[in-house]
Amino acid sequence: MRPILTPFLALYWTTALAVLALVAADGGDEGAMQVMRMIGLTAVHLPAGAFAAAGLAFGLALGAALFFWALVQGVLADRVDSDDSEAVLRLAFGCAIGMTCLLVAAGAFGGAEGGLMSPMVLLAALAASYLAIAAERWIGREISDAIEASADGGARTLAVDAARHAALARLSGRDPAKQWEGPQ
Repeated sequence: MRPILTPFLALYWTTALAVLALVAADGGDEGAMQVMRMIGLTAVHLPAGAFAAAGLAFGLALGAALFFWALVQGVLADRVDSDDSEAVLRLAFGCAIGMTCLLVAAGAFGGAEGGLMSPMVLLAALAASYLAIAAERWIGREISDAIEASADGGARTLAVDAARHAALARLSGRDPAKQWEGPQ
């Protein structure tokens, strides 16, 4: 079963994190403050400079790159090992959640007046996305295992049944090849 949610959610988070990284990189000394305002933390008073904006831009760009990698692996699901794609998704979500927690901590120490509700919603959205992708992968794995088992089980059942009939025919003294010819 081809994953549907994984590529779309990976594309969404790639775009969201890339936009935030571009804002941080393009904003210069105020880049980190612009990102804080974009995620809903208003009136934050941080001694942010070019170094903080560059670090934030790098972290967000790394998260965007990991989600893009997960997107490519989601599209190429049949050709890529599922253990590798699972590890990439964990790294991507870990990076995004880590960056969001870093922004929440910076907002809390900077005295954000808007409250921390919108960054918490962002964390909840990341967690819900991870759970949706994990559930999709688990269900897909279970369905493919069930299909594999039923396909193999049907052939196996027929083979066992044919062998049992042949053994019973030999034990009773009848020729198994003439068993199906009927009366002559």
